[in-house]
Amino acid sequence: MTGNRNHVERWRAIRQISAYLLQHPDAKDSIEGISKWWLSGQQPKEEEIQKALDFLVTTGWMTEWATPGCKTIYRVNKMSLPEIKGFLERTATQKSSAERG
Repeated sequence: MTGNRNHVERWRAIRQISAYLLQHPDAKDSIEGISKWWLSGQQPKEEEIQKALDFLVTTGWMTEWATPGCKTIYRVNKMSLPEIKGFLERTATQKSSAERG
């Protein structure tokens, strides 16, 4: 059951981060800042936020870089904004089977 809940948390984090980036395309922050400022409502575990960020970087929707203090900073790949918008529109009314169950 925990795996299912983690999947739902990750999915929610992916959608919330994507929506934030669409509204704030110049935003950039660390995982701590993203957790505190970008995500609304029920907070996913930091592990699930990290997995969501890893997914978004892998898709090319976000970029990451390490600061001199070794913090990783994330920001949107602005060329991906149309794709992110399409993703949010397609998934606006959909819920994962885990969320329905």
